[in-house]
Amino acid sequence: MGDVAKGIKSFKGGSAPGPSGLRPEHLKAILASKVPARRGKALAAITALVNHLIGGNLPASCSKYVCGARLFAARKKAGGFRPIAVGNVERRLVSKCAAYAVAGRAASILKPSQVGVGVRGACEAVVHAIWSMTADNDIPAESKLVLQVDLDNAFNRGDRSPAFVEIRRLFPDLAAWVESTYGNQAEPLHGE
Repeated sequence: MGDVAKGIKSFKGGSAPGPSGLRPEHLKAILASKVPARRGKALAAITALVNHLIGGNLPASCSKYVCGARLFAARKKAGGFRPIAVGNVERRLVSKCAAYAVAGRAASILKPSQVGVGVRGACEAVVHAIWSMTADNDIPAESKLVLQVDLDNAFNRGDRSPAFVEIRRLFPDLAAWVESTYGNQAEPLHGE
């Protein structure tokens, strides 16, 4: 129940709801209940749902709805629009709890090559390392290189099958959730 409460509290204030209309504030209100028995029962029920879904018990017929998103059109500075997808709070909570469950294992598998998962202060360390390198006059300017990779997946065009293979191999306890979340075409909703 601790990870579920942590996941609920981690939603930023004012987070938008997905297609179901459930807002993080609804879940936060449950945790803020002054009646301990009510708060405990509600948190136990939410935890049971999270565990049920992580365990791969989301019916395929429901996956496209639970894992769907509400689309918003955001204006680009250069003109045009960018689709912003806001997923259901239920799916986002389950995924947060799944990430908490594997953060330590993921960090030990991925280090030292990456610093974004399960490594406290690592992104700050990268910024300081780059700053130090650029400020070091002993390093020739032509040797000061930084590569940033940004994966383009705006319209879900990426092939996820290699990721599924690695998830099954490295995190089999999460494979069913990941595949039910990303293995089907979700229902993006916009307007009516």
